[in-house]
Amino acid sequence: MAAMVLRQLEAFVVGVMVLLLSAWLLGIILHLRILSIQTNSMQPTFSAGDAVVVRTATYRLSVGDIVAYKSLVHGQTITHRIRAITDSQIVTQGDAVDTADAAVPSKQVTGKAILVISALGRIVTLLHNPIWLLLVLGTAIVLVLSAEITALSQRVSTLRYSIAYRK
Repeated sequence: MAAMVLRQLEAFVVGVMVLLLSAWLLGIILHLRILSIQTNSMQPTFSAGDAVVVRTATYRLSVGDIVAYKSLVHGQTITHRIRAITDSQIVTQGDAVDTADAAVPSKQVTGKAILVISALGRIVTLLHNPIWLLLVLGTAIVLVLSAEITALSQRVSTLRYSIAYRK
């Protein structure tokens, strides 16, 4: 019984790992990136803890688009809505903020938001931390190895029994 549960858990873990690897590879191929939202400056569109999928390949910017850009002032990626566009700069503003951000060069835009996934940002943030990533991968490896060792042990026991029974 415990072996069956362990095998099901192994299948689940392997399935999740294959799904995550597939999503990562698909993201590379389709020029997508997942960002974790850290503040509530864009409420009600999205909140802290949500994840935003941004397209990093060629895109046309328009007023009203939600974009991610690298802030030279804050040293981090900001995800806000475009309020104005000039020849070489954009002005953004968070939906929940009363004042616009400082204008930034259009070339600092790193992506255009295409999808919001509620609460996934917390997991993305954890997996960007090397300690948590190693902990998750280590746990998955231990679960898979445990299931395989248990299955192998059962096969050896069955083989011993059949050999002993033949004598």
